[in-house]
Amino acid sequence: MKRLAIIFVALALSSCGNKISENSHAEKKPPAAEIIGQEITYPELGVSFSVPTGIQVVQQNWGNNPQEPTLYVMVQSFDDLDDAEKARFMMDKKGAIERAESLKAGKPVAISWAKQDTLQIVHHGESDGIMGLVLSAVEVCDVQFTWQAELYTHDSVIGMNLVYPKEKLIEAVPEYFMTNSSGCGEERVWNFDDNAPDKFIDNLQKGQLPATLLGWKDVFSKILSSVQLNKKASSEASK
Repeated sequence: MKRLAIIFVALALSSCGNKISENSHAEKKPPAAEIIGQEITYPELGVSFSVPTGIQVVQQNWGNNPQEPTLYVMVQSFDDLDDAEKARFMMDKKGAIERAESLKAGKPVAISWAKQDTLQIVHHGESDGIMGLVLSAVEVCDVQFTWQAELYTHDSVIGMNLVYPKEKLIEAVPEYFMTNSSGCGEERVWNFDDNAPDKFIDNLQKGQLPATLLGWKDVFSKILSSVQLNKKASSEASK
């Protein structure tokens, strides 16, 4: 099997059947997935992985406040990254290869919005990567509990974002949130005045949060560790 480079970074949980949908962002679509039971396969790229029951799967890079635990996934070949109509990642082929080589060498790479103090180089079998956590992105009203990942094969990049539903997060740990009527209306947002995101991360690392939140990282890790390269596709690519 070809060496696989992995970047973790985000997270979520619940109990409902697997679903999958497509995002028709442009006329030229990235390779589509096939789903049989809990197995997700990208035949064109020779990539497959498993998703636990209860995780909704959506074929796009990111989503906005899903009501269910959701895995956003996008898989593209390095060549497609140089096609303006197909590209879904903020990198070109050259950049993807450089990131993959850095991870293989044990050097961390940046991930958008991930908290710096959660970044961690990880090694799993034949894969290498970096892990981090996103609690807020773009603006102060945004609330997230997302583990992100970028996986690099010999010729493809796999992006994964495992998102925990915002309302379920706030319900589980309401003490970390406040109402910021001056900028966010009646929405509950992170209590930045009390450094809530930093305290949340500290307690997460100490194991002092509800079990469903602590266990979500394990759910994501299982998804990542299930990634496989189709033997036929890999062997043909190496010729």
